[in-house]
Amino acid sequence: MFDQSARIVLAEDEPDGPYPRRALRMVDPPRPVRVDVAGWLADRKPRSAERPIWLRTTGLDNHPVDGLLHAWVRTTNNDWFGIVSVELRSRRGQLRFALPYQLVPGGALHPTND
Repeated sequence: MFDQSARIVLAEDEPDGPYPRRALRMVDPPRPVRVDVAGWLADRKPRSAERPIWLRTTGLDNHPVDGLLHAWVRTTNNDWFGIVSVELRSRRGQLRFALPYQLVPGGALHPTND
């Protein structure tokens, strides 16, 4: 489903010693997660009822989707982001984007039992 050629790299010769490793937590093997797309991508447009019908059926769907969690990374503000591979689609499935290794806020990720 996803292109696995992209990689997460941590320089071995990091001058700051082990500290960068505290900011990166690899998940091996990658775990399935549910991605709250509306919580990840800002929704600044009018509510659904105010949008034309063609847009509601052909635009990217912002409902939750399944993805794979590859790692966690911490920001300087102490927020955690997941590095996730996810596929976004239009509601009817005619438009599809495979997005490998995306930064997604931790609050938009939920573990699944799969």
